[in-house]
Amino acid sequence: MAIIVVIIVLLSACWSFASTQGLNQIATPDLPPQGDLSLSFQAQDQKLGNPYQVQAKMGLTKWLEIAIFKGFQPNELIFGTEIGLLMKEPYLLSIGFSNWSPHSHVDSQPYIEAGYWGEHHKIAVGVAYADSRTEAILGYAL
Repeated sequence: MAIIVVIIVLLSACWSFASTQGLNQIATPDLPPQGDLSLSFQAQDQKLGNPYQVQAKMGLTKWLEIAIFKGFQPNELIFGTEIGLLMKEPYLLSIGFSNWSPHSHVDSQPYIEAGYWGEHHKIAVGVAYADSRTEAILGYAL
């Protein structure tokens, strides 16, 4: 029920014709537990991405999540989703898409990502298809 309320609020607040350029999303192969809703706000320099954005992310099942990003400069709403193919920690494998903006007619960017999600070290590698080219995904966290 909470995710429906979040979607309605975000959809009613953002009808514009801006592009998704500048929104900053980082895909990771881990998924939130079923029913967990995460809300976050990000403020950053415009050189890095959209200066102000809100994210809502929810685990619909143990293997499926959805994410909604609301950017304010430009005013934009974008969607993403992720499906966990292998969820036996510490090893993860997922596919998904990001940056889909139907009201701005921006196509989604599909990706596949594998990860090692240890207690102290987290490593993610993968590829994404964006703007007619394949891009690498690489991440590390302690």
